Amino acid sequence: MAGNFEQGIDHGREGLRLAEAMNSPVPLANMCLCLGQLYMTKGEPERAVSLFERGVALTQEWSLSYFSSAHAGWLGYAYAFLGRTAEGIPLIEQAAGDALRMGVRFAESLTLVQLGEACMLADRLPDALEVARRAATLARELAPS
Repeated sequence: MAGNFEQGIDHGREGLRLAEAMNSPVPLANMCLCLGQLYMTKGEPERAVSLFERGVALTQEWSLSYFSSAHAGWLGYAYAFLGRTAEGIPLIEQAAGDALRMGVRFAESLTLVQLGEACMLADRLPDALEVARRAATLARELAPS
């Protein structure tokens, strides 16, 4: 059933519990990220923050570069929605730069969307416009010929 957030959250919490029982950093980082993204999609950034903060700490401890970047970007995005744009925007910028350096184009495009929105939330409209231009350039580069 599309849009059944409560069922998704129940599954996410169960997945998180199983990942904790495995005591392995990759499944745990993945579940923190997925459940946090679900809370963001549901419009509950305050519930997502602790998952992303946990993920950032875990991925930095275990040197999980991709997950660390993803968690940082999503954490920054959640911060921006909570009015903490001064903290959030640098995290999203870091994630966008990481995605570019790693060559993970879909992550780069996602972080550009997040960055543009965060800049708008911070009333930094010229910056948001510049990010939109970068996103448009990326879209043209990635479009099938």
